[in-house]
Amino acid sequence: MSRIARCVRGPTRICRELLVRIGELTRAIDELRAEIAVLVRPMAPGLLALSGVGDLIAARLLVEVGAPGAFTPTPRLPAMPAAPRSRSLRAAIDVTASRAWATAS
Repeated sequence: MSRIARCVRGPTRICRELLVRIGELTRAIDELRAEIAVLVRPMAPGLLALSGVGDLIAARLLVEVGAPGAFTPTPRLPAMPAAPRSRSLRAAIDVTASRAWATAS
């Protein structure tokens, strides 16, 4: 076998192995997408009705935010006190900073 034939044969084998692996991964991805669709469709038909929201996006939202109906009506984050409307934001920040400085001194 010539040197050129050996040089071509190695990369060809590697490419074939990679193509086989890509095919296997593609089939696994398709199976997982189908499984996600079966799980998400009954849980979030309202999300899926929105334009641009498919099975994967709806699943991502359900995982990150939670299932519909899992929310409590009370806010989970404490309410921040509102600055008086007569002051600008910068003035409110300055007053708060000066109070904190005076307390720390």
